[in-house]
Amino acid sequence: MKKIIGILLIVGSIVFGYFGYKQFSDSSKSLEIGKLELKAQDSEKKNQAYLLFAGSAICLLIGIPLAVRK
Repeated sequence: MKKIIGILLIVGSIVFGYFGYKQFSDSSKSLEIGKLELKAQDSEKKNQAYLLFAGSAICLLIGIPLAVRK
């Protein structure tokens, strides 16, 4: 049973990491017109992405020992 929970946590870690990366890359936009460059960043999206990365790391750190135990 613990092995299944560990595997689910590892899969959850991958999902959190994917959504965190996607949200982090969508948090800033830029527009270039000749030599003029305009940038806009959404700090709330960036903070949410960091929380997803942290959740991913926590799930991975808990999931690996549970999946490896015999």
